[in-house]
Amino acid sequence: MDFETVVSIFKDQTPQIQWPSGSTLQNRASAAGSEINTPSTATLKLTIEKNSVLCPTDFTKYKCKLSGFNTVTTDFVTQETNPVAITYIGKYKGNMYSW
Repeated sequence: MDFETVVSIFKDQTPQIQWPSGSTLQNRASAAGSEINTPSTATLKLTIEKNSVLCPTDFTKYKCKLSGFNTVTTDFVTQETNPVAITYIGKYKGNMYSW
């Protein structure tokens, strides 16, 4: 399964949240993250407010991927979480969902 980047956080002096150009989630979601020191301490939270959800577009699989250089060996490493499926059961009325 191919994944599209919906939000990124880069470590610099302070964490910086970045949305890809043309991201449909940028105006409908929020993101927060922490310092990216190690995979076990890094956090990234993506929130889509229920009033901004697009059905069924937003109900898909999301995962976090952490990439960077290992300071011990200077090798480029990547770690990923398992995908998490987001679903919602609502009532379908004509061409819209209602909650």
